[in-house]
Formats: sequence, structure tokens, C-alpha cells
Amino acid sequence: MELLMGIQHSRLREKNKERAHEKAYSPESPECINIYQEVFNNIKMPIIVTDKNLTIIMVNPHFERFSGFSQIELLGKSIWTFGISEESRKKIEENYSYRNTEPQKSPAKYEITIRDKEGKLRNWVLHNSILPGSEDIVVALQDITQQRDAESRFTASENYYQTIFENTGAATLLLEEDMTISQVNKECEKVLGYKKEKLIGKKWTKIVPESFAEKMKTYHNMRRKDPLSVPLKYKTKLINKEGKLRNGQMAVDLIPGTKTSVATFIDLTEQSRTVQEMENYLKKMQRVLLQAANSLGTALEIRDPYTAGHQRKVAELSAAIAKEMGLPGHQCEGIAAAASLHDIGKITVPSEILSRPGELSELEMAIVRTHCQTGYEIIKDIEFAWPVAEIILQHHERMDGTGYPNGMAGKEILLEARIIAVADVVEAMSSHRPYRPTLGIKKALEEIFNNKGVLYDPDVVDACLRLFKEKNFKFK
Repeated sequence: MELLMGIQHSRLREKNKERAHEKAYSPESPECINIYQEVFNNIKMPIIVTDKNLTIIMVNPHFERFSGFSQIELLGKSIWTFGISEESRKKIEENYSYRNTEPQKSPAKYEITIRDKEGKLRNWVLHNSILPGSEDIVVALQDITQQRDAESRFTASENYYQTIFENTGAATLLLEEDMTISQVNKECEKVLGYKKEKLIGKKWTKIVPESFAEKMKTYHNMRRKDPLSVPLKYKTKLINKEGKLRNGQMAVDLIPGTKTSVATFIDLTEQSRTVQEMENYLKKMQRVLLQAANSLGTALEIRDPYTAGHQRKVAELSAAIAKEMGLPGHQCEGIAAAASLHDIGKITVPSEILSRPGELSELEMAIVRTHCQTGYEIIKDIEFAWPVAEIILQHHERMDGTGYPNGMAGKEILLEARIIAVADVVEAMSSHRPYRPTLGIKKALEEIFNNKGVLYDPDVVDACLRLFKEKNFKFK
């Protein structure tokens, strides 16, 4: 009996294989057509099909969502009924004219701009092809609006930090690994008496007296081998164009991920040595260091365009919360300084992880979580007037001890870090990320309210809620 049942099962398996084979190689079968329809409807890319006159005959649901138009509004309409820019229209017409005359010149993909139903200008890459056996055209669209916006923001950011570099109020130079001066600002020209063209490309030892040159060379080389082994600030002298010595204080640090140094010289030659004036210059040095550190943070935004501006917005909200809580002005400044650098440790996280459009694996999340400790290591030797490095280290700790990296709880966590923790969550949830669309400010405020006293400091949450609900706070 068992032998007979085995033979029957074997024959049944063979029949199922034959049926599967027939089904797999029957592209015109209803089952196969249904599969194609499912693929068309569910593929995560907007697709339209037009006839040879560029009249729309099919669209998939993803195109509806991205364009804001329904199928009823789209079918039977010419593509020219949409907000296609004049330049893009000429490009489309030219490319489609090639199909009839010089097909080899007709590109399979190219970029255009279209306004959606809400009037927002979006950038698209068109991938188009002719359906075999027909004159119908299949067009798949790739939305690259965020990429183009990021590029624009980067250009604006580059101009912004160039302006800061030129107007810091202190002589600032960029020094390459081979000791070559690659850039100087206006104040440096003023202090040394040279035009920048006479300095750029020269060895910086040209402007350092022999008595200081050997020490500065040693610092320069050691900074590239072991940055923690050399001081960030020290007294030195520089030689101006007239051969006169300028006494001052130099602050030097490497731009993360490069071998280039940012060197800032505060000229103290003509200044009084009174206590008050010295305090003013120390404050000036503090501002210069903060500006330099913020400029270094630009490298992070370049690598991660999706979170460009995140640190700035967190700093803005953190300072507003601190002020709402009645904290002293000096403490509010320190909170803003730490918030503007709180994610600087992500400079060491691979860019493909930062911009991944999807959930991260446990290993990848572990790598991302190292950014608190890394940020602390980068900042700890910069002599801020506030505990900036410790705040950066603690900004992902939580009141109930479930945060990282050290599982601190309650009042063990610095108040400044507790403030940044709330501002960080609110800004992140209300902004777009590669792995999800924006959740909106309402959801963000619900998150901190629901976890008040559990994950987040109650006083900080109350102050944040007052800002948004009573004082109409908005990110700039």
C-alpha cells in the first residue's frame, strides 16, 4: 500500500511540474497578464504609457501619488496639459522627433522639470521606450527633486561658510599636509600685510620666525599622526610683510576626514594686557573656534544631504527651549553650540548607511550609534566655555536608562543633553528621511508628550509643547 501511495504521489508531482512549466511559458495566459498588471500597479516608480501623439493611455497608482492627479484626470490628456517647463518641452519634442528620423540620437533617458498639481516644481529623469509591436511609449519617471535641492543647498552652504571664513574677525589660513598655504581670509591679509596671491601656494614657514618654526613643524606633522598628542591652541609669533613680529595665539585643528588644517591667529600685538580685554579676546577666540567647528560640520551635510540643516534646526529649537525654561543666556549659548555639533560623529559613518532609503540592519544601526562617542572624541580637546563634548556624548541617553552609549538615567544626564534629546526627536520626526516621509510636527509632539517622564525630561517636554502650541514656534 505504501509503495502504491508513493507512486501516486510521484505522478502527482510530475503533473504539477508540467502544469507549472506550461504556466511559466504562457505569457498570453490570463494568469500571466494578471501578474504583469500587478507588477505595473505595484512597482515603486511612477509609470505612464502614451500613444505616438503623446496622449496618456495608462498610468500606474505610483504616478498618481507623485503627480497629485487621479487616473480620471490623466487618461486621454496630452502630456502638455501638465506644468512642463518650456525648456523641458523643447527637449521632449526634440528627442521624440529623433525617433522618426535618427533613432540612434534619441536618448533612453534624460532630465526634465514638471510642476505637480500643487504647483511645486519637481525634477525628473525620464526613462522611455517603445512597446514592441506598437507605437505606444512607456515612460518611467525617477524623482530626483531632493537630489537637486540638496545640490542647491550645498552651493548655498558653501557660499555661507565662505562668507564666515572671510569675516570671522581673526586671521585664518588653510594649511595642507605639505605645509602649503591653500587659502587665507581678508583679516589674514590685513595682519600680515600680504595680498592672498602672495601667500597661497607658499610654505607657511615663510611667515613663522625660526625660533617658533621647529615647534610648529612638529605640531603640524604630529597632528596628522596623532591629533590628540598636540595642543589645539598655543602662543606663537608671525612675521608680517615688513619683517615685524606679530604676537598672538594660534588655534589649529584638522578638518575631519582630511589632512587640511584650519589655523586661526588672534593678533595680540597692539592690545592691552588688562584682565577685561584679555577676557574679551578669549571670548573672541571661543566664537572663532565655534565658527570653525561649525564649518567642519559642513562636511557631514555634504555626505548626508537628506539631513542637511538638521543640526542647525536642532540648535534653533534647543536654544528656544532653554530660553523658555528660563536658563541663563550663557547656558543657552552653550546648548546652541553643542546642538549645532551634536551629530558631528556621523562624519565617520559610511555615507551609504546615512543615505540608505530603507530600514538599517542591526549591525548598521550599531555603527550609527557610535556617533555619540565619536563626536565626543572629536570635540573633547576643544576648550569651549561649556561642556560641549559631554553634551554630545549624552544626547541619546534617556530618562529611564534605555538610551546609549552609557545607559545613563534621570539627573545623571546633563540638562543640556536632555534638552537636545527632545529637540533632536522633534526635528527628526517632522523632517523627511531617506527611509520614510515626514511624520509631521503633530506626531513629533505626540511622541514627546506620550513619553514625558519616561524617555524625556518632563520640564523640557512642557517647555517644548508651550513653544509650539502657545507661542507658534516654527523652524526658520
